[in-house]
Amino acid sequence: MLTYGRFALKISNAQRPLWDDFARAVETASTTYQEACGNAQAAEAEAPDLPTRLAHLETMMEAGLAAVRHIRPAFDTLHAALSEEQRAKLSEFGPRMDSWPSHVWGRH
Repeated sequence: MLTYGRFALKISNAQRPLWDDFARAVETASTTYQEACGNAQAAEAEAPDLPTRLAHLETMMEAGLAAVRHIRPAFDTLHAALSEEQRAKLSEFGPRMDSWPSHVWGRH
């Protein structure tokens, strides 16, 4: 998705460092999110009772919020540097925020 986004937005040479910072932030957040969710799922598999499932949900939500907080500064900086045309394109193909875990960070 990141490679497609860079080409679809026609990121300029001047914007490239900002894009690269954003892409690194997404990749780091993705890895951290997937690890947190995997650890929570493993704990749930060992004790699949309701308290454990709720703890799993809490862990996933906290990991998701941490990922958004990690990505947001780089995204905001990149977004500010985009042209109006690029922002419109981003809005067209960008996934809805509630689908980010599956579209951006992979399945959990």
